[in-house]
Amino acid sequence: MRNTAGNTLFPVVLFEGKNPAAASNLGNVFFGVGLLLVPLIVSFLFRKTTYEKAVATLAVILLAPVAVAILATYPESNAGFHFSDALAMLTEPAVLVSALALLCYASLDTSFCNWLPAFGKEVIGQAGPGTDASVADASAQRLISVYAVAMIIGRLIASQVPTITDYGSYFVAAASLGTALIILAMTVTRSVKLAWLLVFVAGLASAPFFPTIVGITFAKFSPEVYGSVFGIIFAGALLGGATIPKAIGNLAKGSTVQKSLKLLIPACVILVVLALVLGELPKVR
Repeated sequence: MRNTAGNTLFPVVLFEGKNPAAASNLGNVFFGVGLLLVPLIVSFLFRKTTYEKAVATLAVILLAPVAVAILATYPESNAGFHFSDALAMLTEPAVLVSALALLCYASLDTSFCNWLPAFGKEVIGQAGPGTDASVADASAQRLISVYAVAMIIGRLIASQVPTITDYGSYFVAAASLGTALIILAMTVTRSVKLAWLLVFVAGLASAPFFPTIVGITFAKFSPEVYGSVFGIIFAGALLGGATIPKAIGNLAKGSTVQKSLKLLIPACVILVVLALVLGELPKVR
């Protein structure tokens, strides 16, 4: 519900509805903000108080935006979800290609969020075998913050590109190829500083993938069917996030997380092709 409401509202409200990809990038900046702040807040609360009080405080913090949402004034929008429209969208090439593209993207994003700390700990262990376990854990956990900051910056930059909707498919394709090379470097590096840099650059390059793909897809349809379109393509993202990270974990049992990241490279290569195909598909309605 949150994903559909927000992601169908951003392209209608922001930039006067004329640049869906830029609007989607700007709106999804707050996902990166949440990825950065929530773990820091939780960590701080757990150090300062009991588990029960920490969870209660976090609940109050999460409820605070509800007041803003209730008092806000929303524009009229027909971009809702309609089952009949959703069935019709299943035959649209743009929707199917977009769903597959988001499957590849979610494979990257969810895998990074799940496995970056383990990756960081392995690199630290190789660079300094005598490093204290608690120090290694703390340093490795900070990689999530590095990734979140990169995501915020990447989406902010993309949101300021006036032609991101028109030429976003080329950007996604080029950045996907670059991300594949970055991941390849991540699988072999033994330098902690280089690992941090690679994580930041990977986050910077891949951050606009999701909102840009959504914006490019929306630009091919009338706003009245945004909800139906998003419901289908986001299902592709959920499938990717539920499968590839688990595969990396399974592969790491007989190897290492660092080497297992190579499973993400095919997803990047496939995303190159899908992005270019999506950009060439005509507007539907």
